[in-house]
Amino acid sequence: MAKKIKIEREIESQIRKAKKLLKDALKDYVYDKTIDKVEFLKRLTDSKNTIDELIVKVSNEGQEV
Repeated sequence: MAKKIKIEREIESQIRKAKKLLKDALKDYVYDKTIDKVEFLKRLTDSKNTIDELIVKVSNEGQEV
């Protein structure tokens, strides 16, 4: 049970990080114009990779239980 709670907290933490990355990238690209399209797409990819890694980690942890 404790392991499940730890995994859930990790998921929530990673989702918050990914949302913040997306929000910051969008703000910088659309409003502040401080980054170019390539940098914006790189940040989107980084966020997606964070979520993909999390999905793999969770599915692996689920198999171990």
